[in-house]
Amino acid sequence: MRCMNESCRDHPGGSRLMACLVLAAILCAIVIVLPGSAGAACEELLYAAACIRVGIPCGSEVRLGSASEGTDLRVGDGLELNYVLFRPEEDGSITCIGPDGACVKLENPVAVSLDEGANDAADSKPQLIWIDNEKAVYQGRFELSVNSNGCLLLVNVLDLEDYVAGVVPYEIGAASPFEALRAQAVVARTTALSSLGRHEEHGYDLCATTHCQVYRGAGAELAQPAVREAVDSTAGEVLFYEGIAARGANYHACCGGLTESAGDLWGTDVPYMHTVRCSRTLDSRGDGFEISHEDEVRGWIQTPDPDDYCYGSNGYRWRVEYSQETLAGILEPVIGPDASVESLEVVARTSRGAAVRLVVHASSGDYEVSGEYAIRAALGGTQVIKSGVFVVSSDGNPPTKFEFEGAGYGHGVGMCQYGARAMALEGHDYISILEKYYPGATVGSLKP
Repeated sequence: MRCMNESCRDHPGGSRLMACLVLAAILCAIVIVLPGSAGAACEELLYAAACIRVGIPCGSEVRLGSASEGTDLRVGDGLELNYVLFRPEEDGSITCIGPDGACVKLENPVAVSLDEGANDAADSKPQLIWIDNEKAVYQGRFELSVNSNGCLLLVNVLDLEDYVAGVVPYEIGAASPFEALRAQAVVARTTALSSLGRHEEHGYDLCATTHCQVYRGAGAELAQPAVREAVDSTAGEVLFYEGIAARGANYHACCGGLTESAGDLWGTDVPYMHTVRCSRTLDSRGDGFEISHEDEVRGWIQTPDPDDYCYGSNGYRWRVEYSQETLAGILEPVIGPDASVESLEVVARTSRGAAVRLVVHASSGDYEVSGEYAIRAALGGTQVIKSGVFVVSSDGNPPTKFEFEGAGYGHGVGMCQYGARAMALEGHDYISILEKYYPGATVGSLKP
């Protein structure tokens, strides 16, 4: 059997930031000796100093422009232009092409910000920079560099709360009920602070995709004022567990009626991310709930419960059908070319029923795929195989058709976003929503 496994601003405030981070690190060390107040001070300093560096995908060239009326971009040490096209050069420098076609070669990296001196200090409108088109607007400033592959790397550097406002609408939907938006703001902030430096080797803290959190700038918050209101009304609030800021808060689109245990799925127990029933009537705690056998998983999938908060939502229950030829083509990276699929066998599941080890029996041999995400990716992608909670049926011998039936959309750990939206519509506030999906955790503020 073969196996497949799976810094802030460039101005005098920067020195204050470094001082805060150093002091925060010292206080974090003191927590070992003086728990409680020192720990709180440490977290507060980290929040006060927090500035997020987000890696933004870009092509072989990128255009940046000012979306703030009467304000130009400040490029490098002194260029002031309304918009600029940037291209990487073979020698590692970056060519800037202005509106009039004039070219200037700048040393890598290049800082891009708005000319703040051109604005009235009393103007409360957000200062925005667009990327490639005037609808894709972002707050903060940018850094451009050329990576080791000779490609442009674009990093958006901005305040934490502005970052959260650029995550919330794209993760849960800008039109979501207000209390659901507030719940999403708290978990997005918790996740951001606990993930700082995740992509340090790439030159930024977080990426802008589902690998970290989906971030697409300020467009949605400007179109839907409730988004910014939700962020501002929870500013500084994160999840706490046993008096310490939580080290992460996962979430997903739809749990299918039962959330996943982080320890079960990923091997690291997180006490406030155990299995929870997404139900109006049943007790929330799902500990001890066991549907890891094939017939139990099939039975749960085939008996949807209208009392589930996420009942009827996208991915609550799903079905996918493949022909032999289609599935063999999808699995070609696993089983090789010109092979056929004889059967699929889930040999290990979590207590919620998510597949974590799959054996593909093929004409070319037996192959194991490990990990819930890797299994979904191998079987057609995580947007097709919406969760690891699925069963497979086949017709014919050898099979001519494979049918997948499943429950839930996403990994299932933490807050069920469709469940949160339903709870908000029924009058629950964001605190109640978070207490349901993160049992034992509380909401607290890091603002000094």
